[in-house]
Amino acid sequence: MVAAFLFVNIIAYHGVINELLMALGVINEPLRMQNDDFGWGVVILQVWKNLPFALILVGGAVNAIRNDVLDAASNLGANRLRSFTGIVVPLTLPAVQVTLILVFIGALGDFAFFSVAGPRNTYSLARLMQATAMEYGEWNNAAVIAVIIMTTAAIFTLLIATLITPFATRKGDVK
Repeated sequence: MVAAFLFVNIIAYHGVINELLMALGVINEPLRMQNDDFGWGVVILQVWKNLPFALILVGGAVNAIRNDVLDAASNLGANRLRSFTGIVVPLTLPAVQVTLILVFIGALGDFAFFSVAGPRNTYSLARLMQATAMEYGEWNNAAVIAVIIMTTAAIFTLLIATLITPFATRKGDVK
């Protein structure tokens, strides 16, 4: 929550980003990134929060690829693009899969970003659950919303696993 408030000061109408862009002459008037109708503030906050985590997971997967595998591909005539698409991408897809699942589940339960940077008349499911339980005292309705969040997370997890796993575990001849 503290990080969300800190970042709100950075993306605010007269925040650091807008003041810097105006000082550099890139824009003439401040951009509305916070509390806009689309929710750009929430998108920026989610990227800021999850990018280091995703880079660590995917970077670790790339780092785990042995150099002799790439050297063998090069010796067999594969150029850099073919080595990337034929070796690096398939070997890192499980890490991308885990990253997508963890980031999505984390975003489902994050109500702080929507509260401080999201559109004013919009509730995320997590914010609705928090308001239902804490502000209105309707714990049974909040529990139903929690089940909806868990079901959504489970469906998304199965969807990602179904879509990515065949590419990550493909077998056959290298072309």
